[in-house]
Amino acid sequence: MHETVRAIFNALSPFFWAGKGVIALAAFAVNYGEFWLVEQLRSSNNPVAQSLASLEPLPRNEQLAMFQHMSRLVKAILKLGKCICEAFSLQSHKYFRPDEPVYNSMMAQIPEYTYWIIRSIVICQSNLNAYGYTTSSNIEASNLSMLVEKVNELFSVMRSQLDLCYQKAEGNRTAEVFQKLKRLTEMTSHKDNVIILKALISENEDMPLYDGYTKSPVSIESLGKKTVLLYLSELKHNYKSPALSISIISEMYLATGKKPENYEILWVPMLERSSVTTPEKETSMFNDLRNKMKWLSFRPLVA
Repeated sequence: MHETVRAIFNALSPFFWAGKGVIALAAFAVNYGEFWLVEQLRSSNNPVAQSLASLEPLPRNEQLAMFQHMSRLVKAILKLGKCICEAFSLQSHKYFRPDEPVYNSMMAQIPEYTYWIIRSIVICQSNLNAYGYTTSSNIEASNLSMLVEKVNELFSVMRSQLDLCYQKAEGNRTAEVFQKLKRLTEMTSHKDNVIILKALISENEDMPLYDGYTKSPVSIESLGKKTVLLYLSELKHNYKSPALSISIISEMYLATGKKPENYEILWVPMLERSSVTTPEKETSMFNDLRNKMKWLSFRPLVA
């Protein structure tokens, strides 16, 4: 086993560490995908498909436990591989400094992480090669289970390191934005809020806001010379009672005697990075909520 892993490392020596893992995963994905395709063909009513599938060995019942552990292992190494690619992409992050100790510590461990990815791939491939021909033992299934735990443990460590790196980057971004806003407030007239809003929300987009009343995009320039009430809230919390807090604020503001056309309420939902586990779900939640509002909104900010 160790000799096979070493031979793969030698073959992949021209590539950097993320590349080694990606290439090994891509090569394994071809065989793993073919295996799943054959399994699906067996249940097909197409006679040609069934004939093709019959050329492949049938799995034994005693191998099912081993295959379940192998599927879990494939998912685990995919997660770890994505983390490795993410670590290298951090180098081009606008607000991240690669000289951070936590980043250097993480990068020093990537050779070990890559070794376990390739070792896992070799073990999975050897099990695929034997699938349907040999009887799986409880020892083999147990070894796969322990390997799943090992790779998941490495993933947890690296995910924690990446989260710390993002916290560092967010801290740098916050400090830069704060200093920029401080300079702008000192240099800009209080009547000119467009420059400050652009610096705070979005400088490069023409129509970054959304009007829940007209269901159309809106530019920041449309807020010029208006009093803008920024409402920051957690997306999930606001989803439970979308209009309550905003309606109270709106009524209080109208009680001051201001005309509705002279002010706007802008909702900016906030998300913690650790809570963004299903981006599609958060996006759907945000779109559903903003369409129920009659005020302006900006896409969720991740903190």
